[in-house]
Amino acid sequence: MMRWALSGLASALLPFSATAQTPKAPAIPTIIIHLTNFAFVPDRIQLRDGTPVRLHLVNDSSGSHNFSASELFAGAPLQGQIDVAGNGSADLELTPHTPGTYQFDCTHFLHHMFGMHGTIVVLAR
Repeated sequence: MMRWALSGLASALLPFSATAQTPKAPAIPTIIIHLTNFAFVPDRIQLRDGTPVRLHLVNDSSGSHNFSASELFAGAPLQGQIDVAGNGSADLELTPHTPGTYQFDCTHFLHHMFGMHGTIVVLAR
């Protein structure tokens, strides 16, 4: 009878000790950006240098759009833009390191001219 009580106690403690040893990664803040017909919503985004962020791009239209920020993405493996198919979505995780104001737009034919552009402001810590 004593053996059962000890093994029950050991199995009750096992999940607690296993959970206590697994550190949780901090959540990355997410900004949702809607790509509609000739607009980004929001069209002004504020970030902080050295702080990771996830941009969740949602294409609300049936047509294709992209998110291009060549100055902000300079030196990144993205080549300056992310394509998002009609009614699709894409995630981009980035950590800006240089404060400043950066432009973004859709580079598809005439989309910028029709209003599909915006600004990212990276603030110093």
